[in-house]
Amino acid sequence: MLFRSIAGDHTLTAGQFLASNATINMTAGNWTNNGATFSRGNSTVVFSGTGDQEIGGTTTTPQEFANLTMNKTTGTLSIAAGKAIKVDNVLSLTAGTFAPASGTTIEFDKLGGTQAVPLANYHHLKFSRGGTRSEEHTSELQSPCNLVC
Repeated sequence: MLFRSIAGDHTLTAGQFLASNATINMTAGNWTNNGATFSRGNSTVVFSGTGDQEIGGTTTTPQEFANLTMNKTTGTLSIAAGKAIKVDNVLSLTAGTFAPASGTTIEFDKLGGTQAVPLANYHHLKFSRGGTRSEEHTSELQSPCNLVC
């Protein structure tokens, strides 16, 4: 398994970024996709920086992650306003503040099996492709919100 640490902004602008089974550790900076293809494979993207970090960009389709982990000693991980992310396997909110901006969509997209929905505040929450979802605790949908199953 490949392990990459990125200590600054990671911007995908064109072409394809092949992650396969890599672990990508964002120790600082933002994840920005401006239209490139992120071939996630079974990779894990970890946000571990001590400052605020954001997932954003100009892409109009959901940014897809196989596994997404927030493990920040301080700071906030946010999803840019009006943007969407899709998580195929595990969304782990280990430490830090998870703060999706207004109008964001978080989609849980596991095919079969069980997918845990971590305790968090969500705006738009979407479940797709079957499987079983289990809440780790009580989650809150912020107004305005919608739940799509």
